[in-house]
Amino acid sequence: MISVTSLSSYLYCPRKLFIERVLGIRPEIPKEALIRGSIRHRVYEKINLCQEELVKSISKKDFEFILGAYKLKFIKILKQTIVSSKEELASNEVPLTEFFKEILESKLKSSK
Repeated sequence: MISVTSLSSYLYCPRKLFIERVLGIRPEIPKEALIRGSIRHRVYEKINLCQEELVKSISKKDFEFILGAYKLKFIKILKQTIVSSKEELASNEVPLTEFFKEILESKLKSSK
């Protein structure tokens, strides 16, 4: 059986599919920018999925309270995602703490 991913890969680049599937040559380690973008995307996707639950859980109409609740949820999701991607980040020598702060600052600015 041929997977949809294989068909898609073939349409994108038949040579690459041949090298990976037939010759068994693994692709190079993903670049730092690709890894950072992928992790950032996963974090945003997860926060968007839980946003309705978060909004429904807000009991006070106080801006600081709402921002605090949002920040706690976002930090939890961000930590989980970075920990699950630790090996990818380490392979490209991405400093975990700096990356965490970078995404956190960016997302908190947009959430305000």
